[in-house]
Amino acid sequence: MWLANWSVFYKTILAALINFTALVFFVRLAGKRVLSKLNIYDFIITVSLGSALASSILSNTVSITQGILALFCLVLLQSLISYITTRFKKIRTWVKSDPTLLFFDGEFIKEAMQSVRISEEDILGEIRAFGISDLEGVKAVILETNGKLSVLPVKPNQSLTALYKAKINYLEQFRK
Repeated sequence: MWLANWSVFYKTILAALINFTALVFFVRLAGKRVLSKLNIYDFIITVSLGSALASSILSNTVSITQGILALFCLVLLQSLISYITTRFKKIRTWVKSDPTLLFFDGEFIKEAMQSVRISEEDILGEIRAFGISDLEGVKAVILETNGKLSVLPVKPNQSLTALYKAKINYLEQFRK
């Protein structure tokens, strides 16, 4: 017989239904921030939620209540840290990285590229994906906090306010 103990089978089904429902409820309660593009912190929380959900479903030593409590604590922790990082800049810079300027006015910024381990080919690929075939058409390329590359094309009379933070970080980090 492929399953000797039917009570374990029923517990797994019940735990999956209850804990998954609880996770959906907690994520909805926490808001859209949980579902945003992932930075390293969000990635860790996501992996932790998956691990807690799997453990609560598959482990015979973890009760359904313990699983729900673990999921609740992780979502609460994520919400608390998100709240704190919006209020305190020092904590925000510790938890989340700043954007990194990788290319500006026709020049690759080698120090920045090495520090974040991104090659020239990666940047060129993103520029091509953006639909630009000539580097003269690119004002800047920025590695965002979620790991995505942003390509800012050259535009006449453009405001560079979105570029300001990445440029300041570059100057502080590499041009001391």
